[in-house]
Amino acid sequence: YVYSINADGHMVMNVAAGSGSGLVVYPQYDDVMGYHVPDAALAVKAGTVTQNTTAAGDGFFEAWFQDFDIVDGTKVTCNMGGAREVIVRDVTATCDPGTNRVEGTCPASAPVRVTMDPYGSPVIYETTSNSSGTFSVELGDDYTATGTDVYNVTWYDSDGDAVVYEFQTFSWYLAEGYTGGD
Repeated sequence: YVYSINADGHMVMNVAAGSGSGLVVYPQYDDVMGYHVPDAALAVKAGTVTQNTTAAGDGFFEAWFQDFDIVDGTKVTCNMGGAREVIVRDVTATCDPGTNRVEGTCPASAPVRVTMDPYGSPVIYETTSNSSGTFSVELGDDYTATGTDVYNVTWYDSDGDAVVYEFQTFSWYLAEGYTGGD
């Protein structure tokens, strides 16, 4: 976001391409975050529990639901100059180093973003799930899966609100003839 104040003191918010003032839900961490007007008081609701928070000076806000599990089917809402709402749906995903591909399931016909190495040097792939909710991303030359990868899969609803799941790929390669014995 870029904020500016005009000569009359009115705040103008420009939203950069690919972002928006939507909700971002991390069900694995029972966390909801996003961007809104700086210093705005917000009430974020997940299911029947409300967390009050205030957007920081840069507009970022976070509501951590430490005593409530955000699970599949939970409705998350926040009034951010208009009601925002997303219903959490689970995601499954696997990253196969042998094929250098990420495959999984999420809501049907949803925009999907796969972010490989989100905490290091992120590489982002975008696709759309099909009518049954499956998606597949060929990592190609931009990223080579190693078997110890951390990656995020994000799906977006029609309003641009997002649900993010983090995955880890751990592959062990055993010596030929290994049987699990001593």
